[in-house]
Amino acid sequence: FGAAFGPAFQALGPALCGGLLCCLAAALLWAPALLPKGRALLGLGDVKLFGALGLLSGSPEAGLQLFLLALLLQGLFAATGLLLGRLTLQTEAPMGPAIALAAAVVLLP
Repeated sequence: FGAAFGPAFQALGPALCGGLLCCLAAALLWAPALLPKGRALLGLGDVKLFGALGLLSGSPEAGLQLFLLALLLQGLFAATGLLLGRLTLQTEAPMGPAIALAAAVVLLP
């Protein structure tokens, strides 16, 4: 069935899996907001961005690499901010720059 539509249709399955994997992983970090006194670790915009970039990654492996690299970069950014005194433990740091840099590293080469 996929051969009738060509290679673009055959690549759709892995791309959808990559997008779904990224979106679900990010949604797990947002899920504590549903609890009565829970606090989300990610915003819904970050969840949607992970889903879109996971879809663009084209495979579940690349989507997972993107997600994990973004979390690692965010940790490095936060540690640097804490060491330099620009952040405190109560400061909420934006995740967008880490996601963008991770997407550049994973998707561009």
